[in-house]
Amino acid sequence: MTGGMRPLPLGIDIGTKRVRVAYAERSRSGETRVRAVVSRDLPSDAVDASGEIIVPDLVAAAIEQTIDDIGARERRCVASVRDDALRFMRLPDMRPSERVRAVRYEAERFAGWKFDDDSTVVRAHRVTDELYAVGAVRRRILDSRVRALRVAGLAPKAIESETFALHRVASRADAVIDIGCERTRVHLRAAEGQRTFSIPAGGGHVTRGIAADLGIDEPAAERRKRIVGLAGAGVAERDRFLTLLAGTFERLRGHSPLSSVALTGNGARLAGLAAGIEAATGCAVEMPVPDALRGDAYPDDVLEVAAPDWGLAVGLALWSAA
Repeated sequence: MTGGMRPLPLGIDIGTKRVRVAYAERSRSGETRVRAVVSRDLPSDAVDASGEIIVPDLVAAAIEQTIDDIGARERRCVASVRDDALRFMRLPDMRPSERVRAVRYEAERFAGWKFDDDSTVVRAHRVTDELYAVGAVRRRILDSRVRALRVAGLAPKAIESETFALHRVASRADAVIDIGCERTRVHLRAAEGQRTFSIPAGGGHVTRGIAADLGIDEPAAERRKRIVGLAGAGVAERDRFLTLLAGTFERLRGHSPLSSVALTGNGARLAGLAAGIEAATGCAVEMPVPDALRGDAYPDDVLEVAAPDWGLAVGLALWSAA
């Protein structure tokens, strides 16, 4: 701990391909600074597409190594779950037992799976007197994340919905586009609270498109994508992604006005993608660098490149400072 600063719980972003850990501190006056963010690749079979951790020991080992790289002694942490099943709803005044039943009934309607078939945890958080944030997550996904964190020797303080952590680092945007490996999630800030919409396309599709166009394997295609971008290969997959995104934004404008979006996720760093999204959605696009990252830990040019990939981990690290 630096002079006058106290450590905050670690922000742990467990993706399907990579784990990222953010370490932040807060001063007595309330100033918060992110001191380090480190990521490590995960084995391809450690986490499935739903976010369930299939091999907790492998993920725990990657988390431990990442924390060792940071040099942090902090054991408390905050992680996240995806929030495809998150809605804001108004509930009349009722007894707590009635509210629990009503919330569970409504959650099953929008979650997209049967709770009796797949054990589910449902939580409702009061936002105003009548407005509640209601989220549902499959218990196996939640339990697998807690188990991996505990195997890594950590003490989870909270498992937060991704949308809140991302809006914490992109507070001025109407929506956050989080581009993952296999899916892209659009986190909308609406009058009735945040909502999340999912698109079945991401950076992995572009990588496979490059591999197919050039007749190379996927690891080579991924390296090429990171170094030179598309350069004539993978264009069809990029354009398919932009078409899906444009259609999603047309539907979203029925929920809330949209004029500005923030890009996060490793896939957001693809050269030229921000301009393509601006053209497809009609929104101003930025890749924000959170104020908490500004300081002496990293030079500005590093932050401009890395901030999209670090967004969720940083947002989680700022959970207790919010």
